[in-house]
Amino acid sequence: MVGAGADKVSGGNAGTAVGLAVGLAAGMPVGMTVGLAVGMTTVGGVVSDTGGSAVVLGARKTGGAIVGRLLADGWRVTAVARSAQTLRAVRDRGARTVRADAGDPDELRRVLDGARAEQGGLDLVVNAVAARVPPGQFGGGPIADADLATFRAWGVAVAEQAFVFLHAGADALRPDGGTLIQLTGGSSLRAQPGRGAWAAGAFATRALVHAAANELRADGIHVALVIIDGAIGGTHGVIGGTHGVIGGTHGVIGGAHDAIGARTDGESDLAVELGEIASTVTFLAAPGTLRRVHEVQLSRAGSVWIP
Repeated sequence: MVGAGADKVSGGNAGTAVGLAVGLAAGMPVGMTVGLAVGMTTVGGVVSDTGGSAVVLGARKTGGAIVGRLLADGWRVTAVARSAQTLRAVRDRGARTVRADAGDPDELRRVLDGARAEQGGLDLVVNAVAARVPPGQFGGGPIADADLATFRAWGVAVAEQAFVFLHAGADALRPDGGTLIQLTGGSSLRAQPGRGAWAAGAFATRALVHAAANELRADGIHVALVIIDGAIGGTHGVIGGTHGVIGGTHGVIGGAHDAIGARTDGESDLAVELGEIASTVTFLAAPGTLRRVHEVQLSRAGSVWIP
């Protein structure tokens, strides 16, 4: 995490993010990044007493968990997805829903304007859109064997969607300020052989968020990145795609023996993990007064943390 706001951490029960709490208490200097291999079920929610107005782009698995957590904390939420089935699921939980392509600038602008009008303002926009997986070798294959079309499909498309989100989100929040949160994956931290094009898009996403975080400070807009390092839960780590894709990462990690955080009887690892990611978002949605968290890296508990 980069630049922490200790005054915004709420107390908690079992499952509180110990690593996060320690870092905050120590007053980490801006620029220090810490990998979190912890449960985060009780961090955040500090605005739940008053709620707020939010838009979540990509409301399927991870985005759906974020929608659910925000609703539980009293937020007014618009959920955006391309699938009617996805939208029905979050609508049943109390969200306002819009079927739209978050990668289309005009559609996204209409979505954000509509949410502001319907929900009495706009405080938070979260980009949880999972990248579409193009055909061919995952990640684009070796650079020497790939062509320009492959690079554009795997790299440019990812960066472009992040740019559209940050551009439209900044425009929507400029009147009153607010928070923009981008989700990405471990490929934003390191490139693997055969996945250079994919990593290029994820690296670009991270760079865009870092630049926007500095550019938008004067407008009262807090910009943060959540790096979900490793595929999310389940027997095969599959979420948002057949290869364990979540906003720019790949690789099967997890399963029935990698549970982290507190759980209720019968609760799956996937449900626990999605809840922890959603709690990270609610924490970031309430930026500190004196210090700000601009980046959080979530690694798997029980596995080696790779910076």
